[in-house]
Amino acid sequence: NEQVDVSGNLALLPRYTQINLGYARSGSTYQSYNGQPRGGIALHQRGVTFSPYTVQDTFGIVSVGDVAGVKVITPNGPVWTDRWGKAVVSQFPAYKTGRIEVATKTLPRNVDLANGLKMIEAGRGSVNAVDFQVIKVRRALLLATDPQGQPMTRGASVIRADNSFVTAVGSNGQIFLSNNQLGEKLRVALSDTTLCELKFTLP
Repeated sequence: NEQVDVSGNLALLPRYTQINLGYARSGSTYQSYNGQPRGGIALHQRGVTFSPYTVQDTFGIVSVGDVAGVKVITPNGPVWTDRWGKAVVSQFPAYKTGRIEVATKTLPRNVDLANGLKMIEAGRGSVNAVDFQVIKVRRALLLATDPQGQPMTRGASVIRADNSFVTAVGSNGQIFLSNNQLGEKLRVALSDTTLCELKFTLP
């Protein structure tokens, strides 16, 4: 009879802890399974935050507004913000510059950052607050047509009630608007004498 020995280990990095899983088999009589979670918890002025890494003596709390699930690259590896928009930077290099960067592709489409990169110089034993200022925006892409149902002319000006310029019509009548523009009374200048009121409703 041939005896088959099998063993394997799997390391996983879910968002808020690390998990090591193992399996071993020797022949047909012996099997074993093992699992070990690892990570840390930071208690700070802003609350309690979990970390997939062990929290060291020089660490920080990063905040990306109140946006959950955002990936942040830290000196000790990637972390993700919790439901309150916070994550633990488990270790900063003491007396050296540590780079903290938001992976902007993980931001929701309606969120922009003023700056997605911070360079932090931490003293040993310090707790550092790293705040990224978020800007929540609302955007709309309109497909505007004239009274005859034809796309608005490319390059036509979109103007406010005081005749100030907002944007230009793109190809196929596309008009891109954001934030306060969506609540303004806007018109499209098809010529010097022809103005069309831009009417739309938002979901």
